[in-house]
Amino acid sequence: MNEFSLKDGKIRGGLFSAIGASLKYVVVPIIIFTVITGVLSAVNEFNENLGLKMVNDMRNMALMLGLPIVFLSFFRGYYPKGSYSRLTFAIATTIMICVWIWFVMQGGKFQLSASRADLNMDLSGLVLLFVIAAAIGGLYFVAELFSYRKEYLARKVTPVGSPTEQSVIEPPKKDEPQTEQIPSQDPPKME
Repeated sequence: MNEFSLKDGKIRGGLFSAIGASLKYVVVPIIIFTVITGVLSAVNEFNENLGLKMVNDMRNMALMLGLPIVFLSFFRGYYPKGSYSRLTFAIATTIMICVWIWFVMQGGKFQLSASRADLNMDLSGLVLLFVIAAAIGGLYFVAELFSYRKEYLARKVTPVGSPTEQSVIEPPKKDEPQTEQIPSQDPPKME
């Protein structure tokens, strides 16, 4: 019984999971960073490059680390609940999400510099809280494994549509003698 068999999964579940991850970790962040870049470009006077490099680095990191998340999310959604294969890809996805948060947010250390002043912010504690929250969110898939494991194993032993499962769902019909009604030869009576 190989739980990593490609025959076990459903492409539809994998596609929904991958599309959701691509929106969450690639498309929306790139749109946000592009808008921020446009605003900073409009605000910058005298070609000072205030924060543009930092925002561009964040956008590039979101794209580079977001694509592996989309790939792993496909397989997380592809495999059925209660299988070790789903848990494996869910843990790998959670690890990549934690890495994504840390590197896209640059570890919480932001530096804006202009010709006249520098602004340094250290929000690493806040970013670390987001990483911990993402890791705790990954525990959902561990609980899911324990919740759905018996159901998954029952499906593996008795595939859907097999005669054994149908007999459990529908008890065999008893042969009951049926009485046939013989039409009478008497004409119908009118009152």
